[in-house]
Amino acid sequence: MNKLTINQLNQSLAKEAQITTVTFNVFKLLHSNNGTKLEKMIASIRKVVQLTDGYEIHINNYNGSEKIIIVKFNGSVSINGSTFRQLVDAKSMHLRVNHNNNSIIIEKLVGICECILHDELPMSFRGLCVNVMDGSGNIITADELGIKTSYHPENLEWTLNYRNATHGRNIKKLFNITRKVYRYSANDDTLNQILATKDSDKIKEYMRQNYVAVGWQVKKGGYQYEKKQQL
Repeated sequence: MNKLTINQLNQSLAKEAQITTVTFNVFKLLHSNNGTKLEKMIASIRKVVQLTDGYEIHINNYNGSEKIIIVKFNGSVSINGSTFRQLVDAKSMHLRVNHNNNSIIIEKLVGICECILHDELPMSFRGLCVNVMDGSGNIITADELGIKTSYHPENLEWTLNYRNATHGRNIKKLFNITRKVYRYSANDDTLNQILATKDSDKIKEYMRQNYVAVGWQVKKGGYQYEKKQQL
């Protein structure tokens, strides 16, 4: 199942915490004049076009003109045909895009595009974020792990803010234990509990049984890893 659906996230949540979804048209009616800056920005999107390596986003500007943002899975962005210099969030070290004084992290923009294409959006985006499962959304972490940043949908998932923060803290801990870079889910509460035990053997076995190591070519502590294909 596509990880970038709210229904996929709901499967990991208690019934009381599950998120109500609406169609894109209903979302527009709800948030065109109300909601957060992000939700108003999403409501101003006219359409999203799927590309082979990203998305083309058509946005209605306040003055009636149209802005076209193209975001690629490798993180490159163009606005109205001109290459855009991504901004690096000084706190999270993730790449951001600005639109009408509204700043959005690239992986979340990809997640929003997928929601629109599947016509399934959360009624509100409060408390939600998109996790880069191999940790490469943080450009410092990507460099330390020796992997390229990937915003491919297979590497992304909707999650809750606290789970995303836990994933960010654990990604290098997991590498230090397994000596491998894994694309793993922040919504995997079983893994979070096993990591809390600090039992290296259990952690390695769980990762071996449930996840596949992703591409790298890096030396860490004298280890040399084989380069594998990466999205």
